[in-house]
Amino acid sequence: MNVHAKFLRTDQLRHLLSPVLSEGLMAYGFHSIDVREDETADGLPILRVVAHVARAVPAEKRISAMDAAHAALRSEGEERIIFLTTPSGPEAADPADDGDED
Repeated sequence: MNVHAKFLRTDQLRHLLSPVLSEGLMAYGFHSIDVREDETADGLPILRVVAHVARAVPAEKRISAMDAAHAALRSEGEERIIFLTTPSGPEAADPADDGDED
């Protein structure tokens, strides 16, 4: 990590990353993101970003969107690495919904 790196707040991260990921993932029904701060097993700070989309995103498009997001972060001095996931379809259902019909 750069000595001059800064950590943006999650609201700042959402504001910065939403338009970038929207542009890259619009063709897949992009509608929102969730951002969570985390760390690796080695204790390095990372960002876990979930881009909510309607359709599956091909790996090369997800990588391109992640590259654009990294570039946007770097332009603001934010150096944490992003782990981007793009769940779609049945597996993207509300995590609070356990699937039981009661």
